[in-house]
Amino acid sequence: MAGFPEYFNATSPNQGPVYTDFGVGSLFACACVVPGDLTTYGGTANAFPTKKAARTNAAKEAVQNLIAAGLVEQDGSLKVKKKVKLGTAVKIEEKGLGVNKSTSYAQRVNGSFSG
Repeated sequence: MAGFPEYFNATSPNQGPVYTDFGVGSLFACACVVPGDLTTYGGTANAFPTKKAARTNAAKEAVQNLIAAGLVEQDGSLKVKKKVKLGTAVKIEEKGLGVNKSTSYAQRVNGSFSG
């Protein structure tokens, strides 16, 4: 469920999922409400020996819903476009622009630059 917190950090960093824990005898249950979605995931139908297991179950149900809605990948990871890193040398030949290729000190000393 590593993608669950990352999904909310990317989509609504001010509010993540809201968990409500329940004690069911000596067991625990958890309900999870996702911001922008009125559906409650988890609940008291399934009880677990630890709060962590109950929260994990509720989060798992929520992620399965996000996968079904196409908001995250099948493995629960975010669907994000890769960003170009700043400082990446790009040569745009069609527009007559270009970035000169330079060598580092290590490349010059080792002779590994073939410019």
